[in-house]
Amino acid sequence: MQQINTWRAWLSIDGNLQAFINQLSTIRVPAIMQRNPTYPKFVLVFGRRAEYADSELRRSRVRAEERDDFKIITFDSLAEGLFGKNKLWLGTRRAEFTDILSQEVVDDNLFIWADPHMLTVSEGLYQKLEAVVGKNKPLPFGKTGRGYLMSNFHPNALRVKVRNSAAEPATAS
Repeated sequence: MQQINTWRAWLSIDGNLQAFINQLSTIRVPAIMQRNPTYPKFVLVFGRRAEYADSELRRSRVRAEERDDFKIITFDSLAEGLFGKNKLWLGTRRAEFTDILSQEVVDDNLFIWADPHMLTVSEGLYQKLEAVVGKNKPLPFGKTGRGYLMSNFHPNALRVKVRNSAAEPATAS
């Protein structure tokens, strides 16, 4: 709870919220999204559901702490329905770019919306991107019931920077 309060206090200082939002510029694209208002939300993840499942008092204490911008969840709730969730790109925000840590090609959405010059990938992922982009056929955007979608993998994927293999993140064996 103290960490949440520390973040709230830091974000309430003039300029800090905007500085934090500026850190998200890589994913706040297309540029029109930069005009959207941004409101921080907080999630505290702790314990297991079994620790308070049988205690109405504990559950009510959790509910009493929650607000519209603050939720408390358990670690086991993170794993619920894990196999039914979509795969995501995993990355780490660095000072001047976002380092994509995923080693598999998830989809092309990242390369449609994010500036590829602000992304770095491993040599292995770059080779996989080359293979996928190489299979592209010159097809136009296809109209769907939800708007326009790319019929091929986005060619901007090959404009990413390849991180030096010496800088590869450590992987668990």
